[in-house]
Amino acid sequence: MSESALERAHRLVMEHVCGSIRDELTKEMQAQDLTGVGFAIILFDYGDGGSCAYASNGNRQNMIKLLREMVGKLERGA
Repeated sequence: MSESALERAHRLVMEHVCGSIRDELTKEMQAQDLTGVGFAIILFDYGDGGSCAYASNGNRQNMIKLLREMVGKLERGA
């Protein structure tokens, strides 16, 4: 299912906000000499069929592993 022009515009705004937060967080972490710490930012619409925007300072494979582990913990109520 393709997204409408309005849905695309909304998603692009979410991606922009997510990227801006990532950039500011990266700068602050560098200013505080906070090394060896990863982060992920996920913005999403509530409900079915919503948009999602994601940004991280981790590499893709490490983030996939982290998110899988998080899902397992959330499902177990940990």
